[in-house]
Amino acid sequence: MKILFNGKECEIIAARIYGAFGHRQAMAFEKSEIWNFSDDNNVRFMAWLNNDFTNCENAYTLGVVIKKTKDECIKELRGQVSDGYFENARCHKIDYVNTDELRNIAELFKDWGRFYEINIVL
Repeated sequence: MKILFNGKECEIIAARIYGAFGHRQAMAFEKSEIWNFSDDNNVRFMAWLNNDFTNCENAYTLGVVIKKTKDECIKELRGQVSDGYFENARCHKIDYVNTDELRNIAELFKDWGRFYEINIVL
């Protein structure tokens, strides 16, 4: 879904990253984190929303990625699952959230506007 992030047109994706088959997501026990590695030329924003935020009984981590294109978002998320944020966890599946739920997530970050300027582009 297209959004404006600090005045730049970008894409946002979100996905639930589940733990190993039959197990809870190890990272979901950690405190949620927001990473913003953006600069004047590039947008690279990630949020890892865990049980302290999702109240999902540690079943999954909700990963949110904002980058210039959807392909960049997917590549970043997959990279974080393989050797980034989740490098010490075993992951079983990734479920990308639907557009309506993604809109709610984007609105949530918009509410955190004191940190980030986010507007949904229709």
